[in-house]
Amino acid sequence: MKPLLKDIYQRLDRAALLAELRPEAAGDHYILTCPGCGKREAYLYLNSHLIICNRQNQCGYKKSLWDWTAARYGYGQKETFAHLARLAGISLTEDSGAAVHHDPTRLLRSAQKACAKALFTLTDNPGLRYLRETRHWSEEEIRASGIGYHPGLDALRTALNADHTTEEIDALPLMATKLFSTKYRLIIPFHQNGAIAGFIGRLIEEDPEQPKYRFPKNTKVPLVNFEPTTEVVIVEGILDALLARVRGIKNVFASCTNQLSGTQLDTLTANRNTVKRIRLLFDNDPAGKKGTFSSIIKLLGDGFTDIRVGELDPQYKDLEEYLSHTKKTTLDSITFVPYYEWLATHYPIDEHDTRPSIL
Repeated sequence: MKPLLKDIYQRLDRAALLAELRPEAAGDHYILTCPGCGKREAYLYLNSHLIICNRQNQCGYKKSLWDWTAARYGYGQKETFAHLARLAGISLTEDSGAAVHHDPTRLLRSAQKACAKALFTLTDNPGLRYLRETRHWSEEEIRASGIGYHPGLDALRTALNADHTTEEIDALPLMATKLFSTKYRLIIPFHQNGAIAGFIGRLIEEDPEQPKYRFPKNTKVPLVNFEPTTEVVIVEGILDALLARVRGIKNVFASCTNQLSGTQLDTLTANRNTVKRIRLLFDNDPAGKKGTFSSIIKLLGDGFTDIRVGELDPQYKDLEEYLSHTKKTTLDSITFVPYYEWLATHYPIDEHDTRPSIL
């Protein structure tokens, strides 16, 4: 094995790389959902680079992390190398040479691990209670999601001191914005193109005077957890998208509002060569329907035509609630209708209406 690749494997954040396989730490190895048969029978040793299914006679899945990454994302050799390096906290030079330096995502991953640990170790944690009792997430789902709890400024600094400089730690939004350590203490990591990109804070106790979620100051809200894929499902809530990802539904991304923003539309347009089908699944309420209408108009204006709209059973407020109650691991039971059928149903045009038709 080449020295640089060996270094990447030694530093690689295996849990982050394989998040969609729901890695569960079990001593010296991870238990995984097998990419081959879909059962919780695969494993990966902490010092290994091979994913192996225990069901050798029935399944026989055995692939290296390299081959799994290349197959999962459709990468060539260069892209696979860069993807693994990024999750190892290593930046490559132009020629993938020996000179390396730590990637900024390394600090974000360290902070995420510290917050995730605090979620389960702090006594009588309101964040853990909220996820279990209010959101009805299982412990396995909570751990797989990477959600954490801000342990407080001093405790977080102590957790990061060993591997990061004071300057790095001071610049971290979880340190610089006190609201994360006081009110918005449920810390939700979000990813872009497979790598951790930042955090969203959530109120645990509802406050009608405050937004439920908070991004770091001056952040343009992205299409959260976006990765280029042929079919894109867009939901409102970050927890909707995160629970879908934990369940193995890989193409669900969050707008974090009830309609697409200009920044999010730019992301889809920039990936038009990959993104061919767009499915909207906003919240099951009047605001969600209004946002769906607005988003359809924006998407049509940018040249997207394969647009469908999903509608949940009235008893479910959003995708997270649907997944929590049904325990589904796919969206196959949700009907997505063509946008023009949805518009005809929810925004019928009167025969005397002189407005230009968009159907």
